[in-house]
Amino acid sequence: MIRLPRFSGVLALVLLFVFVTQVIAKEARGTITRVGPDIDVFMMMDKAGDQWIFRLAPTAQVLINGEERSLLDLRPGDDAAVTFEFTAFAFNATIVRCVRYKATRQD
Repeated sequence: MIRLPRFSGVLALVLLFVFVTQVIAKEARGTITRVGPDIDVFMMMDKAGDQWIFRLAPTAQVLINGEERSLLDLRPGDDAAVTFEFTAFAFNATIVRCVRYKATRQD
């Protein structure tokens, strides 16, 4: 019978923890569909029709037309690019870049 060192179980748990909690940064583009500022959540639909739910990270930046703003300033219909980290439990938005087109007035 092969005997493993006593710390091998702890080592296995540490490796499992590292792989499960690994953070992967990605970007998604789409249109804001809903904003829940009271719980720091917003929803976005991409061009494929998939609905994304993001939680705003505590240190996140919200940029609207290049100006730093807050989640309260996002509106449904805004085009956005969201940089986010995917953890085991949620999509955490770290940067939200939004473009809001000014309405042109026609007389």
